Amino acid sequence: MSRSSILLRFGILLFVRILIAQHTNAQATYTLKPTPKTVAWGYYDAKAAPVLRVKSGDTVEIQTLITSSPKRLEDAGVPPGQVEQSLRDITDQVRTKAPAGTSSPGRFTSKTRNPATCWK
Repeated sequence: MSRSSILLRFGILLFVRILIAQHTNAQATYTLKPTPKTVAWGYYDAKAAPVLRVKSGDTVEIQTLITSSPKRLEDAGVPPGQVEQSLRDITDQVRTKAPAGTSSPGRFTSKTRNPATCWK
C-alpha cells in the first residue's frame, strides 16, 4: 500500500469521526407553543408529565399568550379575527384551572449531569 493511499484512508477516517462527533454533540432547538396540551393554568401539578424533555445545551423558545379571555378581548374592542386561535382553544379545552387565571407553559425537564444547573 502506498503512502498516499494510507494518508487518504486516514483522512477519510478522520473526517468521518469528526462528522459523527458533531452529530452526537449537536444541540437542538425547540419551540414550546401554547396549546391545551402544553399549558398549566394557574399552577403546576407535580403529577403532570413534562411536555418537553431537553438536553443540556439545547435551546427552548417559549411562546406565551396574553392573560385574558377571548370574550374580554372582544368586549374591549378587539376584532374576533385578531384573537389568537390558541387562546380560544386553551380557554375552551383546558378544564383544570386555578383561580389565578394565568396560563403558563407546561413543565419541561433537562437531561443533564448536574441537576443544580439553572436555566438562562
